[in-house]
Amino acid sequence: MPLTVITTQGVFTPENEKKLVPQLSALMLKVHGLTGNKFMTPVVIGHLNTVSPELIFSGGVPVISTFIEWKVPSFGFGTQQILNEYVEEATNIAVELSNGKLLKKNVFVNVVHAVDGSWGINGKAYTNIELGEAIQTNDAY
Repeated sequence: MPLTVITTQGVFTPENEKKLVPQLSALMLKVHGLTGNKFMTPVVIGHLNTVSPELIFSGGVPVISTFIEWKVPSFGFGTQQILNEYVEEATNIAVELSNGKLLKKNVFVNVVHAVDGSWGINGKAYTNIELGEAIQTNDAY
């Protein structure tokens, strides 16, 4: 399940840039009760993009900000409780790793639900049902 993080350059130290995606990924698995799942763990993949401070805007004005976006199947982040927990904890992780450079109000989290059958993993297109079965069997893909 791909994670994209976009942030203003310089918000995180190089060391903390390397921590951000792994911590957000671990949190995603945790809130879904999938920590250590042999199928899910390696398919939770993400990247961090840094953008010049002059090129991220809020209300048309440059702002130091971080965007956290997941693309998941329709059952991912399937309850408001899971969303609430993830958004709160992910925001806290980003703010903490910024060492005071990032304000909570400038961390944005969203989830995009992908089209059923669009999960290409190891050369196989998985449907939501097949993903659910693979997660339940807890076998490496």
